[in-house]
Amino acid sequence: MNENFIFCNGDTFFDININDLISEFLKKKNLSAFVALKKLKLTKGKDTFKLGKKYRILQDHKRKSKLINSGIYVLSKKIIPDLIKLGSLEKNVFPKLIIKKKIFGKEYKNEFLDMGELSTLKKLPKFLQKITYKPGLFLDRDGVINKDTGYVYRKQDFIWRKNIFKFIKKYNDKNYYIFIISNQSGVGRGYYKEKDVLNLHDWMVNKIRLKGGNIDKIYFCPYYKFSKNSKYRKQKNMRKPNNGMINKAMKDFNINIKKSLLIGDQDVDRLASIKSGIKYKILQFNSKII
Repeated sequence: MNENFIFCNGDTFFDININDLISEFLKKKNLSAFVALKKLKLTKGKDTFKLGKKYRILQDHKRKSKLINSGIYVLSKKIIPDLIKLGSLEKNVFPKLIIKKKIFGKEYKNEFLDMGELSTLKKLPKFLQKITYKPGLFLDRDGVINKDTGYVYRKQDFIWRKNIFKFIKKYNDKNYYIFIISNQSGVGRGYYKEKDVLNLHDWMVNKIRLKGGNIDKIYFCPYYKFSKNSKYRKQKNMRKPNNGMINKAMKDFNINIKKSLLIGDQDVDRLASIKSGIKYKILQFNSKII
């Protein structure tokens, strides 16, 4: 395993921004565990914790707190010897880490389900249907995510827009799907290859993750009507101002389209939003996103 890893209990489901949990863990030095906490009205039979300053976890010996361990953690590989020796993560390892100030946590208010019993397990289908139906934030790439300097396909030419990391994370935390929809006719024109676009997008997604944000999926259209490659003269409907990429996202995800938002910097973005019935917000090149 890697030096740090995500560890999840199999009988709980917590609809949080996992990348936020990871980024909070990485902000701390010499930390062994970071726990996603959830406040419940009924905590019988559950481990409860108190939350101190700067996310420090304290043991709740008198069981007055309503904060429970949700079953989602970021852990350091350093705890494995203690886990093997002591046995139970929650009963034996965590109390030791609390004394050593090696465990921190953060309360999340997202939807939570403990499905450890048959009665609660039966609630899972409706629960999943509920939490997956949420609005989408559709972002143009060049001009919104990064400055549009013309046919960007290399990371050394990629200039991030000011505050874009905070902006994406803000909508992650508001429980939106985040999509990037981008015309990439440079592929059809032969300026670069699809592989170049995919490599750049992988790099983008990882950079956003490290800042606590998440991109659910990136859609791009390599269409160019005069392309020498016949496959890039097809699927014109995918290219903005058409809304093929938005329609593809709607097939792939359970999107609440009425509450969704598209942010772009060109008229083709506005027209694509109109065709899909999505609220549109224009972004000027020199304006702040937040």
